[in-house]
Amino acid sequence: MHYQLRLDKIFAKGSLWKHRTLRTLFDPYSSEYDETSLSKKLEILQIILRNGFNLNEIVFDYKQFYKEENKQNVIDNVEEGLSNLLSYTVTNSINEMGNINAEMENINVFLKKILIESEDDYFLTDKQKIIFTKLKQDKKANFNSDWNYLMLLINYLEQKYQISKIEISTNYCRFEFGDELAEQDKGMELIDAVFSVCYKTIERFSKDETPKFSRGVEPFDEIDLK
Repeated sequence: MHYQLRLDKIFAKGSLWKHRTLRTLFDPYSSEYDETSLSKKLEILQIILRNGFNLNEIVFDYKQFYKEENKQNVIDNVEEGLSNLLSYTVTNSINEMGNINAEMENINVFLKKILIESEDDYFLTDKQKIIFTKLKQDKKANFNSDWNYLMLLINYLEQKYQISKIEISTNYCRFEFGDELAEQDKGMELIDAVFSVCYKTIERFSKDETPKFSRGVEPFDEIDLK
């Protein structure tokens, strides 16, 4: 089926879709291109890809169509159109990563503050006391990447909130608190999941307002105890 007919089915239920040629995506020098913002172009492309196309196929069919129309100038503009989309996507990703890094820094400061202010409220082994001393001196303590600090946090949470069971696997972590209460998550690596569950535990039980945490790996999982 012609690519434009397939796009009609996706976007217009079989009627003629106004952007069916895709010049709004790939031809920066066309009037159609100015009809959509870069964010809208990216949204359109994402919908197309989710509906069975791949990018190489789209570009090939697009070029083939305009070759048959004898419009080499339109074909020549494709690379610039793709470059614009790529630049927009990368810039957004960099900005998002910067926001996530700032959030993580705030969370780490918050977690360190909790542990230091609660130092006398929970038991530490001699080894943990050494790590705790290091933590107090560390100006850039990262609970999300340092297992020693994260284990200190788990020790605190275990005693503070009476965690009855801790379950971990390759990239999954679950805390159970009894009475069918639990927090769980998964991440790219185990430390991501454990850090996330520690954060969610504090968010659930603490009376203090927790800093914002936007996951960069994948969304929080819903708890399912059925």
